[in-house]
Amino acid sequence: MDFRKDVLVWRDGMADWVEAVDLGGLEVELPPPAPPTSPYASPQTTSTHQFKGDSNGTKIVAGLCGIFLGWLGVHKFVYGATTPGIIMLLITICTCGWAAIIVWGIGAVEGIIYLTKSDQDFEEEYMIGKKGWF
Repeated sequence: MDFRKDVLVWRDGMADWVEAVDLGGLEVELPPPAPPTSPYASPQTTSTHQFKGDSNGTKIVAGLCGIFLGWLGVHKFVYGATTPGIIMLLITICTCGWAAIIVWGIGAVEGIIYLTKSDQDFEEEYMIGKKGWF
């Protein structure tokens, strides 16, 4: 690695700043190079999303809504999957509640699945991927 003559460096134990070219045994630790990327890589390997860790509250609310209000599809609206939420709500309304027990069962199972997933898995599958069912 080449240093300009006028670059000064200092570290613990040194009395004064010295020019980098005069410092013998200077070792520079560089990070490892990034692996090469292929233009044909799958979307999962090229994702730029970083896990933020802020989905825990959404996961808990969606899980509890699925267990207690699954027959209305509320848990779907919590994480942004509006189409499946509307379908569940319409099934309950259009059958005058007769199918509510079936729809509630689906919602309860989904609520349990949400609560048992890790925060990162929940965020990737449901909040980013907008996975509609189970």
